[in-house]
Amino acid sequence: MSARRTTSAVAALLLALLLTGCAGLPVSGPVVEAGTGAGSAADDPSDINAVPPRAGASPLEVAKGFLDAMTASPVRLDVARQYLTESAAQVWNPDAATITYAAKLPPRQARDGVVRVRLSEARLLDETGAYRGPLQSGRQVLDLRYRLEDGEYRLTDPPDALVVPAAWFSQRFRQASLYFFDRSARILVPEPVSVPRGEQLATALINGLLAGPRPDQRQVTRSFLPAGLSLGLSVPVSADGVAVVDLVGEAGSLAPSAADRLLAQLAWTLRQEPRITAVRVRVGGEDVQVPGGGTEYAVSQAERYDPAGFPADPRIFGLSRGRLGVLADGELVPVTGPFGGSTVQTPSPSTGGGSGDGSGDGGTGSGAAAAGSGDPAAPLLRSVAVSVDGSQAAGVDESGTRLLVAPVAGRATDTGAVVPIDDGTDLVRPTWDALGRVWVVDRTAEGAVVHVVMPSAPGTTGAPRRTTTVRVPGVTGRRVGSFLVSRDGTRVVAVARSRGGDEVRAGRVRIDERGRLAGVGSTTVIDTGPEPRARVVGLAWTTPTTFAVLQTVIAGEVLDVRTLRVDGSTTSTDSLTTTVPAPVRGLVGSPEEERSTYAVTPDGLVDLGDGAVSPLRGPVRNLGYVG
Repeated sequence: MSARRTTSAVAALLLALLLTGCAGLPVSGPVVEAGTGAGSAADDPSDINAVPPRAGASPLEVAKGFLDAMTASPVRLDVARQYLTESAAQVWNPDAATITYAAKLPPRQARDGVVRVRLSEARLLDETGAYRGPLQSGRQVLDLRYRLEDGEYRLTDPPDALVVPAAWFSQRFRQASLYFFDRSARILVPEPVSVPRGEQLATALINGLLAGPRPDQRQVTRSFLPAGLSLGLSVPVSADGVAVVDLVGEAGSLAPSAADRLLAQLAWTLRQEPRITAVRVRVGGEDVQVPGGGTEYAVSQAERYDPAGFPADPRIFGLSRGRLGVLADGELVPVTGPFGGSTVQTPSPSTGGGSGDGSGDGGTGSGAAAAGSGDPAAPLLRSVAVSVDGSQAAGVDESGTRLLVAPVAGRATDTGAVVPIDDGTDLVRPTWDALGRVWVVDRTAEGAVVHVVMPSAPGTTGAPRRTTTVRVPGVTGRRVGSFLVSRDGTRVVAVARSRGGDEVRAGRVRIDERGRLAGVGSTTVIDTGPEPRARVVGLAWTTPTTFAVLQTVIAGEVLDVRTLRVDGSTTSTDSLTTTVPAPVRGLVGSPEEERSTYAVTPDGLVDLGDGAVSPLRGPVRNLGYVG
């Protein structure tokens, strides 16, 4: 997806604008610059010609020449193969992975028959371009074995990977996503990858999609592209923007619902190529029919599967004096539902309206109380979140011990608030996914406990009722500051706190073979920049695969807003950091690209795209988009 406006400068708050990408490295050795590009380096990198090995080259020269030859641009690897023995050249598979590095030391003779090259900040991507993390220190050393063949030194066992400088890689590859479905097949899930720029983009995306979800993602996502298919030579795009995806192999007959989701995956994946407006798919030589007739599927035709939720309410909600309102012209207008000040009725234990584990609400019984009257039965809230469609709100009461769910808008048939949790200790602000689940962390004396409140019936997004506890490795049992779930329901991001500072951790939500919530897999620490373990003040989604972090640089004086990727990759040089002066209380952000991201000050919202300041009137807190 395109870069968010959140990576722009903030005129009203700007103190400094810092690039998070690493500095560019010169490409040296037997590689010759063939010209200079007319545009920026990121958009129009120079061609680089690889140079074959010279006669009589030493083992050190051969090792260096091999690595340099991999930086040929446009990408070509036939010259790099000339540095290998004949048998090694036949089996070498540089498409199996990519290793990027910030710098490398000159090759040195490690022992007889081995040249050693030490890399720094080496990172691994798999065959689809998905980021797999930094290489362990022991793997950042390449031992390249060599021997004489026909009187010349040649390498015998090169790593099965493209090994290139990070700066070279970022100029010639771009970040994109492969789109799979969640396990319920109700919403698309983007999986970030890096793919070649230019004419190879569409072909690389489809090849990645055909590879299917990785083994560690099979409890998270699913694909409707039948296994065993392969792509023809490429994905041609006609002058009027129609991409033809010719899949080779046997797929059997596709049910209409499966064909619709297959087309949706392809459309969302290929819409990242600006030239493509529609997709035509052939499987085994037969056209896949588009629902409603025809063979061309517009890339805008699958909006109902939008990973940011569809339809998503565009409004910003917040609290004023404990009441839920909609932000309009700088102030909160109370909603008409129970949390906005309408008559509230909370169920007593005998009404069966409590949580699914049989616990009661522990509170007000069934009597109604007029909001704003000062009656203690009226549920004043300290935090709130609104469902993605804008119909329901989940709020934590002022005591921090109860989670209540009620309609946003009042109706004559409303029965009041449901109380899924009434025995919490210190509940943080809840968060919704587009599947109707509410996630909330309870900060207990033993550490964080993560609760998920499920919809009242499978496949619905109505008022949640049944509650389950989910273990989140690296988060459960620790002190937690903030907690987010992606709208597609497959990712969590949390701030775990300790005396040494804050960690931002991300993990994937797993679903078992029966469609039930199975938990969260291992979480990964996300690198938040040059101030490791800085105090994190706020989190907010900026796209379905990126989020913003507001963290302290100098306590009480300076903070910065940094955009991070959910996979933890740091291979992009187009992410910016905005440094802002205190006080900034938090962030307001949405995964929908057309929504602005704001920094919240005591008396206004600052648009992180253009620096425009919108004043806030009256007591306003806990502002946020839906979700």
